[in-house]
Amino acid sequence: MAAVKRDISIVYGAYTISTMVGEYTYNLAGDTFSFSCDFLVQADTPALLKTAEDAAKAELNEWNNSLTVTVGGAARISHSHSSNTGMLTRGSCTVPGRSEYDTQNSTLMTFAVRGIVPGTQAITGGGGFREYNVSLAYDTSRRRTLTFQMTYTADGANTALVNWNAASTGAKARAATYITALTGDFDLVSESIPTEDQAKQIVNGSLTYRQRLIPETEGGSTDDDFIIDDLKISRRYAEGSYKEDNVAVYYDITFSASLDWEQTTNNYDDMYTVYEDQVKPFLKQHLKDVFLTDSGGNGPAHDGEVYILNDAPTFNTAANKIDAMWMVLATHSYNIISMSVRSNPQVGKGWSRRKLMDGKHHTYSRFTQGVSLKLSETITVESIGGGWELDQNKPYGYASPKIQSEALAQEAGDWVLDDMALTHEAIRKAPFQGQPLEVYTRTWATSWTWEVPVSLPPPPVFTEGG
Repeated sequence: MAAVKRDISIVYGAYTISTMVGEYTYNLAGDTFSFSCDFLVQADTPALLKTAEDAAKAELNEWNNSLTVTVGGAARISHSHSSNTGMLTRGSCTVPGRSEYDTQNSTLMTFAVRGIVPGTQAITGGGGFREYNVSLAYDTSRRRTLTFQMTYTADGANTALVNWNAASTGAKARAATYITALTGDFDLVSESIPTEDQAKQIVNGSLTYRQRLIPETEGGSTDDDFIIDDLKISRRYAEGSYKEDNVAVYYDITFSASLDWEQTTNNYDDMYTVYEDQVKPFLKQHLKDVFLTDSGGNGPAHDGEVYILNDAPTFNTAANKIDAMWMVLATHSYNIISMSVRSNPQVGKGWSRRKLMDGKHHTYSRFTQGVSLKLSETITVESIGGGWELDQNKPYGYASPKIQSEALAQEAGDWVLDDMALTHEAIRKAPFQGQPLEVYTRTWATSWTWEVPVSLPPPPVFTEGG
């Protein structure tokens, strides 16, 4: 049977089929298409026929070539990825082995191609974006994890990967639009591009975002160079102090942070710079927001400062992570570390004795002018910085003696300060941010007398000649 000769040509890549046998089959469904036909390869000798067969197989088995079917000089079918339209094609060329066509001078071959139509025909939203799926997962503490699966194609002059990374229409930009609708802050913890076509026409990738442990509004401006993976806080009070005392509280902090590989490149110096310039200020601000009332914190009432007394970071250059332990001191406005008050009340009966002249031993007559109440009080304060001031009423915010009793409560009296002495001692402790932290101990020794005011008669008035 002779080959059917019609005014039809099929071009795939650089190979042209002009001797089609029978009919061709073409299907276009959604964003995919398929095409197949039989054609005859002919040559004058078996050797030349073998060369022609090998050439057809080599050309028609290539991937990502354009397909054009022309009938009567007009293109009936055309799929091309010139200018990065995002089309993928997979061609094949086989020999079905049919005796009526296979001779020493001819061979029947089958050409088939399937592909994804150009990206401009399937993209939604422009910028090479084709489709996406998103999943939202909660852990046991209701911390959220968002996972995006996205497909990008080439578009115009851009490859699929360029479109994926585009600032305004790329994958991260589209994920950010979705995240904005949620409450809370999220960090990008994983980005995966598992498949990228060899012609860079399509990218199928995923992005994973995890809810941030420290909201950006609490910790100040965050930076993409690091992510806080874990944060633990343990509170303890100074020895001899109680929760209600106006004293500082110690916090033991342990945390871990992952650094951006592209910013630090596993280099210790780069990691240290990110730690000092970004991680520490960010976490310290967060601790202020949590511990200090003047920053709107919800923790224990503090209105002073946060001091990092012990800073012990561990730099894992292999994993690009930092693990650190801090000892933090959160103070009140007076920067008190610890305070103790010791009171020693003394009751004087006011006895006056006179020895009886009766020749006996240890006999007296006595009388009293009334009971007197004295109080010796010692206040010891350990604080950061401060001056030498002698505040008679409220050393570091501490009021006058609190010693009371039911009997005193019935009297309209008050403690009157008799004497006050101050001992001031400077102490040097562990370095704080490269400088010695100045800690002082001050001891107030005071003495008081309980007085009840009395109304005395007016003094007599003397006149001349009276």
